[in-house]
Amino acid sequence: MPESRAIRRLRADYRPEVVRVLLVGESAPAGGTHYYLANSILFSAVRQAFTLVYGARTPLGEEFLGLARDAGVWLVDLAAEPVNHMAPTDRRRLVKAGARRVTRQIRETSPQFVVAIKATIAGAVAECVERSGSTAELVALPFPAMQGRWRFVEGLATVIRRARRSAAAAVPKRPVGTTDA
Repeated sequence: MPESRAIRRLRADYRPEVVRVLLVGESAPAGGTHYYLANSILFSAVRQAFTLVYGARTPLGEEFLGLARDAGVWLVDLAAEPVNHMAPTDRRRLVKAGARRVTRQIRETSPQFVVAIKATIAGAVAECVERSGSTAELVALPFPAMQGRWRFVEGLATVIRRARRSAAAAVPKRPVGTTDA
């Protein structure tokens, strides 16, 4: 079953004006949870990474999704429908089918970082980055379940810090004594 209209709308609503970090997942999970519903394992782990960067007062739920958007972080998926309960051949087929769309999204958004969330899709995401002509740095992280959670959280926190520093460095500094008048 393809991604719901509600999730597509939320994904569009939380798309940053400037995408600095493009998170690429395999697919939305089967079972009704989702990052953009603020109720999934991925949501919790991304928020935990932000907490390492922004501190304990990192907001919850929709407020957090707004913070992530404002920080330039956006999540897209390779497969247009949940694949976590499919046979491996069906999974690969749907992931491959979504590669053209993700390549286009990388080209359109020009992120500084592209983060592949799950080792098994890192190759497909690397191909998307290459085909897009992007100079984005590719980072492959494990899915944040069980043993991979802390590696994911620390790895994403590092990416967020680097993107935050480069965004701050890109802000033009006004000479001392000037005003906006």
